[in-house]
Amino acid sequence: MASYDIEEHIPSSYLPLIKCSLLEEDETGQSIMTIITSSGELLEFSRQKYINGCEIESVDAKLLKSFISYDPLKKYYLILTLSQLIVILRQKEMKIFKTFENVIDIEIKDQLCLGRPQILMKIRDQEDPYITDLVGTLKVSETKVQSQINLNLHSKLQESVVRLEKAKQLLQEKKTCRINSWLEFTQQTGESSITSGIIRTNNLDHIPTSKIEIFPTWQRVFCRRWILGIPIKNISQSSCTRHYV
Repeated sequence: MASYDIEEHIPSSYLPLIKCSLLEEDETGQSIMTIITSSGELLEFSRQKYINGCEIESVDAKLLKSFISYDPLKKYYLILTLSQLIVILRQKEMKIFKTFENVIDIEIKDQLCLGRPQILMKIRDQEDPYITDLVGTLKVSETKVQSQINLNLHSKLQESVVRLEKAKQLLQEKKTCRINSWLEFTQQTGESSITSGIIRTNNLDHIPTSKIEIFPTWQRVFCRRWILGIPIKNISQSSCTRHYV
């Protein structure tokens, strides 16, 4: 039972009948005391005067909360019993709006980050709670939503890790291939570097004006081998096959 002074809000004759209670303010700032009686009634009082009420068809209520839904804007009373959640729509003629079976606990929060509250219901013998805003648009469980998000994030993380490891492996293979190919090339040619420019050559018929032009080299990796390309332009009057570079 709540810690506020109930005697200030309801007639003393109702005090022995209270199973649970709720103190709130309406839109005008007036205090409204709502109680559930042992005879199975929901009653509203203001300044010890009866305002409204209805039968709830249960005498074992153990928790009373209010809930506001948006679009449309409505207020409900949530009554948790030993085996049910009874929802009362607060209006001029209050009545039972809906009943949920096998509910053992409830919590009101914006679990789905929608900017409006939802009701989380713990259902007996079920691991996943049930979420609703009483409008009919939400019928998902907290655990399923969170599990799906976690699963997607984990999957994307694993994909990123695999791609990163593959990139590291390819980079290492490229470095190794480049070093080995370069060492093999320098050992065969005895040269440590290749530069671009015009290299004059001696041709077979001893034409003094013959020459070829060598452009900057290009490098590629193919089949785990490092390939060096040397573009050559023949600017002489004889065939390239007749030149000794």
